[in-house]
Amino acid sequence: MALVKTDDLIAQVRGFSALPVVKQLGLMVALAATIALGVAVVLWSQKPNYSLLYAGLSAQDLASVATSLDDAGIPYRVENGSGSILVPASKVHDLRLRLAARGLPHSHEVGFDLLDKEEGFGTSRFLEKARYQRALEGELAKSIVSLNSVESARVHLALPKQSVFLRDRDKPTASVLVRLRPGGRLNETQVAGIVHLVASSVPGLEPEGVTVVDQRGRLLSDTQEQREATLNATQFEYNRRLEQEYTKRIMEILTPIVGASGVRAQVTADLDFTVKEETRESYAPEKTAVRSEKIKEQKSRAPKAEGVPGALSNQPPRGAAVSTEDASRPSMGESSKEVVRNYEVDRAISHSKYSPGRIKRLSIAVLLDYRKKLDKDGKVQQSPLEQAELARITELVKKAVGFDASRHDSINVINIPFQEQAASEGEEEGIPFWNQPWLWDLAKPVAGALFVLLLSLGVLRPMLKNLAETGRIIESEANAQRLPPAGGAAAVAGLPGPAGGGGAAAVGDGAAQSVGAAAGGVAQNGEDEAPGRAPGVDIGMARSLVQQDPKRVAQVVKTWVAADE
Repeated sequence: MALVKTDDLIAQVRGFSALPVVKQLGLMVALAATIALGVAVVLWSQKPNYSLLYAGLSAQDLASVATSLDDAGIPYRVENGSGSILVPASKVHDLRLRLAARGLPHSHEVGFDLLDKEEGFGTSRFLEKARYQRALEGELAKSIVSLNSVESARVHLALPKQSVFLRDRDKPTASVLVRLRPGGRLNETQVAGIVHLVASSVPGLEPEGVTVVDQRGRLLSDTQEQREATLNATQFEYNRRLEQEYTKRIMEILTPIVGASGVRAQVTADLDFTVKEETRESYAPEKTAVRSEKIKEQKSRAPKAEGVPGALSNQPPRGAAVSTEDASRPSMGESSKEVVRNYEVDRAISHSKYSPGRIKRLSIAVLLDYRKKLDKDGKVQQSPLEQAELARITELVKKAVGFDASRHDSINVINIPFQEQAASEGEEEGIPFWNQPWLWDLAKPVAGALFVLLLSLGVLRPMLKNLAETGRIIESEANAQRLPPAGGAAAVAGLPGPAGGGGAAAVGDGAAQSVGAAAGGVAQNGEDEAPGRAPGVDIGMARSLVQQDPKRVAQVVKTWVAADE
């Protein structure tokens, strides 16, 4: 093998030397580029996969994190202009924990820790108030940044100086600028949460005075829409929790009967979130009672006036005597009686306020699996439930959810066979293997090795083989030129030369002699060497000559045929 490799190397050198200068330069450049590409791929496959550790760091934090990584001997890369630092993907979580234990990266948002700094003598009240306001803004910004979609935040508070006169007092306001993460967004509920968080942290600040803007200048806070969105989200959440509670009741009461895998239930609740207030006043006339009574009675014994109306008739006669008969007669007087009674009629006044979220209607759907039993052969046999058992289960479900026919509630219990699940129960769902970190770490060196192998077999090997074939052709031509010319090519081939001693010699070139020498080996019954033929020439040489220059070989053969005639 060593001799063959040495011969191939010599043949390749000869073939390279026989090429023109331009082809030699092009071949050298192509060979160098191929080797450089293979080396680059190998180095790339050995480098670890880098992942983002921190993004948007300031120069100070970037220097602190880089210093810590250098001390730990961990490779990293820094992206210029973005403040991002990359580390090997397999060490991202570990490094974040280790750097967090050291307090890195430092947070530049100040809070109430600003008040812990010592103040010099002569600090004015204005500076103290400004420092407190700055600390409050920093604390609010920290709270807002804790949201998943928010990368950074700034809070500006406008706290006016309060006047002793109520009508001259101004209400405080606030504005919040949030920078969202790439691909992140805040929904209406989250924006409303930020508004109420800021409003609840500042005395006298109302939600209407808080404005939220993102990094693109879009106004995120709209008071009326936020209220409606918050109310809708709260109503939806309450409706969902109520349905889940009813479904849980059904599952808990039916699981001991048919098993956890033999029942499916869904409850749809139609709720009325309208707020209603009603005042009613009713009377019952048949029910009366004396509330108060007042009686006034008056009697008078004076005689009535008689005679002609006038002053004289109203006076008694002068010197009149009263007889005994008149004295014994009872005096004639006046009497009056007045009764006032107040009756109370039965009256009822009721004030009703209906809270939102009243149940208007419930729709219950329950699916029950067939009963499964094992037969004598150990096979599972399914059979439907009896109607009496379904009726009992229906009554249980009604009692569990508080079924009310006056609300037009509906219930439907169906007994059908369930389809068997393809996946076995209890199978643990883990991370797919294509998302495993070790797979990507293994893919890079494997891809690099395959690329280098393809480059070697597809580029380098054909190139070297072509050079070796060219070198062998040149060597065979040189050997043919060193043979004696007597008898021409036919003599070299060990065949009777043509008349006149011409033959293939008439061609007069080294290729014809080489073909004759190669053909001589075939004419001697397959022997490797024939009398009168140069040693070291075989049939492979003839084949290579035919492949390299078929026209030339055909001309030599044609010359032989013409010479024999």
